[in-house]
Amino acid sequence: MNEAVSEGCDEAAVQLTQSLVALWQKSPRAMCRLRQQPDGFVITDANLAMAQLLSRSVEQLRHCAIQDVLATEDSDETPYQQAIKTDQAITFEDVITVAEQRYWFSIEAVPLPPTESGEAQLMVTFTDISSYKQTEQQLTQSAQILQQVIDNVPFIILWKDRNSVFQGYNRRFPPITGCDSSESLIGKTDYEMPWLQQETEQYLACDRQVMATDTPQLNIIEPQLQANGREAWLSTSKIPLHDDDGEVNGILLVIEDITERKTTEAALRQSEERFRSLFEGTPMIGMQIYDHQRRVIGWNQASEELYGYTRTEAMGRQLEDLIIPDALREPVIQAVEDWVHQGPPIPAGELTLRDKEGHPVEVFSSHIMLKNLQGDPELYCLDLDIRDRKKAETTLRQAQLQMIHGEKMSSLGKMVAGVAHEINNPISFIDGNLLHAKEYIQDLLHLVMLYQNAYPNPGKEIQNALQTLDLDFIRKDFFRLAASMQSGTDRIRHIVDSLRNFSRLDETGAKAVDIHEGLNSTLTILRHRLQTTELPIQVVKNYSSLSPVVCYPGPLNQVFMNILTNAIDALVAAHDDKSLTDVPKIEITTCQNRQQTVITICDNGPGISNALKEKIFDPFFTTKAVGHGTGMGLAISYQIVTHQHHGQLTVDSVLGQGACFKICLPMDI
Repeated sequence: MNEAVSEGCDEAAVQLTQSLVALWQKSPRAMCRLRQQPDGFVITDANLAMAQLLSRSVEQLRHCAIQDVLATEDSDETPYQQAIKTDQAITFEDVITVAEQRYWFSIEAVPLPPTESGEAQLMVTFTDISSYKQTEQQLTQSAQILQQVIDNVPFIILWKDRNSVFQGYNRRFPPITGCDSSESLIGKTDYEMPWLQQETEQYLACDRQVMATDTPQLNIIEPQLQANGREAWLSTSKIPLHDDDGEVNGILLVIEDITERKTTEAALRQSEERFRSLFEGTPMIGMQIYDHQRRVIGWNQASEELYGYTRTEAMGRQLEDLIIPDALREPVIQAVEDWVHQGPPIPAGELTLRDKEGHPVEVFSSHIMLKNLQGDPELYCLDLDIRDRKKAETTLRQAQLQMIHGEKMSSLGKMVAGVAHEINNPISFIDGNLLHAKEYIQDLLHLVMLYQNAYPNPGKEIQNALQTLDLDFIRKDFFRLAASMQSGTDRIRHIVDSLRNFSRLDETGAKAVDIHEGLNSTLTILRHRLQTTELPIQVVKNYSSLSPVVCYPGPLNQVFMNILTNAIDALVAAHDDKSLTDVPKIEITTCQNRQQTVITICDNGPGISNALKEKIFDPFFTTKAVGHGTGMGLAISYQIVTHQHHGQLTVDSVLGQGACFKICLPMDI
């Protein structure tokens, strides 16, 4: 700096200037002198460190506006102006971008004596604190990560100082205190928490003991009435904390809310009591429990009455020595052994066992394999006395016949509804055309009458009538009307024929029929559901050349009706819930060999899960809403195909890819 110090500066200013000059020359820190001008601060001089920082020469920096060479985030220059205004040194932090790199600097702005022209001056020193800021950010990030970890562990965590004053906690602690999460609990004690007085004294006494003995106390189980009135069970572990000298300076608390576990334990005890009551108090079902070596470990009162052995006589004895006949002894032993070693379970079914006196006891027996607390398998047997089963079976066959009849009547009802719908259209256009035919005939008769009255010289009135009426058109259109009415009557006849073919009400017994005729009749009856405006369903027929099949045509048509109706319902449901993306389609395929005739009915609907496929032919099983299905359609279809025709009815489906029902009929039943 060669500029002379302004005259009028006092001795302190001169000394300050000289000190700055010396600092200027030796300092490794970037320094520059700024002069305030109306449009901002201008660099009047800079040291080498400043020039190196900005990759410019000192001459290039002179007379540059500070905002043009330093890309700072503090663009309004307020700190520099504040230093001028207060005539005090100002230190602040700012981010400066140099060569597209951001650096943190500590900036010190020191006021200098004004220039001769009265312009304010500043000496500005830049100290790079980027590494410190980076370390500070890393520490802050680490602290945030640690707090996130603490907040997300499934426990309440808090720590106190030597006087049991809260010093920190995770987010799970405030809710049990009734405090808002924004309210700080640091500096508070248990006396300021909503605990009962007795609970508070107990907690603090335990804290003092842990810190005094420098010994953790783990898994302290105790109840707590929380701020929201909830009665909770807590498992608390208290661990002493130490300073750098190893002295106890606080305590760490890890608290687990075990209320659910306690509730589960209580429910388990209650469940065990209920099971014991059920086991001992069921009068009609004999219940036994066997260990994995088939030894009796449970024998209820009903088993005593069923088999004649008291509980004392049965306990500890093996299954095959008690109630298993000699003929079943080895198969039963092997079946239980296989099941214990992860083999197939023993199926439920009717068995003839024996009582204490060796008399046969007919039961329906079901079995469950469960593991005890030690992980060992235990066999639970439930035996229902079915010696009166013949009477029960007779009652059940009658109920089944009634249900089959009811289902058939339901199918006939659907059929009649379809027929009514189909008949309605041809009747409508026949009726409508008859009205026009009457009008045409009336007009023609009127014209003829006019001719008769005026013949042989037609008057003006007849001439006007002839001009009004298009006699040629009426003569032609009348024959078209007759053809239309004939078409309607043919349609009605076709529907009635389909109805007769479907129901076969005038036929009994098995006979050779055309399977395709039965399928087509069923499709005709269901046309009102297949060709709706909202959801037209495409039907693809892959018919092979079939010879007549000996069957019961009426019941078999009912099978077709049930399967096709289910397919239509599945497609409609998929359309309604927007899961159907392709054109709705039902594909019917037939083929035949020397042994059997196969009819396959497939749809591209939502499909059937594996769990549902196992139950789909069970009576009363349905996935439809109440009032929309009896659960008997497929069950009856299965009975008709397997029992009446000695064939097979199976289903193949992948969830989301449609379903295929396959009917296999022997060539001769």
